[in-house]
Amino acid sequence: MRSGGLCLRRLAPWEPWRDLEAMTEADRVIDLTDQVCPMTFVRTRLALDGLSTGQTLMILLKGEEPRTRVPRTVRELGHTVLSGTTDTAGVLHLLVRCT
Repeated sequence: MRSGGLCLRRLAPWEPWRDLEAMTEADRVIDLTDQVCPMTFVRTRLALDGLSTGQTLMILLKGEEPRTRVPRTVRELGHTVLSGTTDTAGVLHLLVRCT
């Protein structure tokens, strides 16, 4: 489409999950920042069940209860928490390896 000598093109809709996957080395990313317990654990468990041994999952969590319960429960299930960092918005980026 041309407008006054400029070439304009439509951009694809923004898909934040694609940006998250590109920024990490995780095999899968789930954003649970709008979820509360127990749904944070339920969705984490479903995501882990869908992964093969050795694959990684990046879990984005917000809120005090999910930030403490999800990592503990992941460890209790036998998976490995590789890292946990908090960004400036207070979101915990939890990287888990499926075992």
